[in-house]
Amino acid sequence: MKKDELIKIAKNFSIDGEPIKIEKCNSGHINKTYAITYKTTDDEQKKIYFTIC
Repeated sequence: MKKDELIKIAKNFSIDGEPIKIEKCNSGHINKTYAITYKTTDDEQKKIYFTIC
């Protein structure tokens, strides 16, 4: 999946802040896992999301 597609998807979640960084986590077994960092007014928050193949 392309990074711009992942940003578009991340914006649909009810999380305060703007998604600023997406990293693919390569330690998953079957599913694709991504760490998404959101910039908030106070700091940055990292969230983990996965897709089921």
